Amino acid sequence: MDFGRADGLANVVFKLPATDPRGRDALARGGGAGVVRVGAPAWSRRDWLGKLYPTGTRARDFLREYARRVGAVELNASFYAVPEPDLVAAWCRDTPESFRFSPKLHQGMTHERALLRAEAAAADFAARFAGLGPRLGLTLVQLPPYFAPDRLRALDGFLGALPMAAAVEFRHPGWFDFGALRGDAAAVLARRGAATVITDAAGRRDVCHATLTAPRVMVRFCGNAGHPVDLARIDAWADRFSAWRAGGLDELLFFVHQPDDVLAPELMAEVVARFNARAGLALPALRLGDPAPRQLRLL
Repeated sequence: MDFGRADGLANVVFKLPATDPRGRDALARGGGAGVVRVGAPAWSRRDWLGKLYPTGTRARDFLREYARRVGAVELNASFYAVPEPDLVAAWCRDTPESFRFSPKLHQGMTHERALLRAEAAAADFAARFAGLGPRLGLTLVQLPPYFAPDRLRALDGFLGALPMAAAVEFRHPGWFDFGALRGDAAAVLARRGAATVITDAAGRRDVCHATLTAPRVMVRFCGNAGHPVDLARIDAWADRFSAWRAGGLDELLFFVHQPDDVLAPELMAEVVARFNARAGLALPALRLGDPAPRQLRLL
């Protein structure tokens, strides 16, 4: 993930901003289930063989092995191409009902049309993913850096036409104000039932805001290729989750990114272990190293 990458970390202040008090009403609408699902932006990674996947796993079995160990996926592939229904049906066969797909809205709607006159495309996108049933998580509406606050009306209208539960990621600096979202943007998301996306990246600390607009939230955590500071950052998120759960949070989707995602399994394993330790969760431990090596068969 290139967005928010920093040349160095020496002068980066990673402290999370104080929770926006306006989010209390959003949390109050939840039941405090406090479900956490950790995931990565893909599963088709041959460089995860021998650590997340057993050595010898076939590419067609990657999703099945991924879903046995991980609770969700940020489906970046849908940003470039919307899958056909038969492919979505295959994904269902390879995953349990507890698994969640969070598809990224296609770039034709967010980046090419800037959400204008995209209602038909939104309906088609939703129809393609309807087959996921309970496996469909929050849809990531990633707005481009040039989508400025003067386009709020377009966002409002689009969210009203999108028949999917959404989480919105803002990137233009004008959407943020001292660790929080602008009030008008937060109000639109809350009224439309949309969640916020919080992106924790070294090079863009403004997008690591602390505004909640629904009792669900998506965090995109950008690691620094194994730098020790990432462990302290994960601890801070575990503590923040505990506070939000006490306020009524129902679900946290926590997606990890690395500069090339080779080390994403290691980062996911740390997230699971540290959330379990600090937030009292019982997520299945993510053990790496060749989880179930295949036995050689003598012919």
